[in-house]
Amino acid sequence: MPIRQFPTNEGEISAFLENFASGLRELQTQLGLSNEDVEAAERDSEVYRYLTAYSFQLETSRRAFYAYKRDILSGKPGRTPAPPIMPQIELPATPVTGIIPRTRSKNLLIKKLQGFTSSIGATLGMFTGTAWRPDPDDVVPTIKVTPEADGYVRIRASKHRMDAIRIDYAEGFDQPWQMLGMYTHASIFDQVPNAVPGRPRQILLRARLYCRNQPVGEFSQTSAVVVSA
Repeated sequence: MPIRQFPTNEGEISAFLENFASGLRELQTQLGLSNEDVEAAERDSEVYRYLTAYSFQLETSRRAFYAYKRDILSGKPGRTPAPPIMPQIELPATPVTGIIPRTRSKNLLIKKLQGFTSSIGATLGMFTGTAWRPDPDDVVPTIKVTPEADGYVRIRASKHRMDAIRIDYAEGFDQPWQMLGMYTHASIFDQVPNAVPGRPRQILLRARLYCRNQPVGEFSQTSAVVVSA
């Protein structure tokens, strides 16, 4: 069975790290790993997933800030737009630099173990023929939102090999969430309902993954964006 090359796409790296960490936990005794080895892999997976989601949120907030700035400086008088929500960094664990090269090294070391088998490689996602995906109970999607004309938004989502992704939206933190749509592809282009011509709105969006028509894991981080009709 051919060896899988280490992924280069952020979403695939995140899914690989989750699978790799859970596989090391499952094979800890068989591979002779210490708790520190396994916990380090789990920490790396959590930190990588968080930073990937944070980067999407930060880019969305950056765009929202400049739209807010333009509105304040050059928009129609007599209106006070809501300021954008700027994300704060709250890492799930203390990070250690070098997550990707460290994981690559662990891969090489495990492949050289005397007891390494195709079953171990399949569990750790090292072969191209293994159809692995992260545990549905633990998966958290990420979304990157870009506002377009006429109230449309372009969303790039990470599906983590799940079947579908649901996108919800809200007019503000004090408003109820509503479903924008259910999608089977990671690149989404859709229109936020109830647009008022000439009135920019700050919209909150979040995502949740579905596996076999059932919601799994947790909601993504909330992404704020300013849309105009």
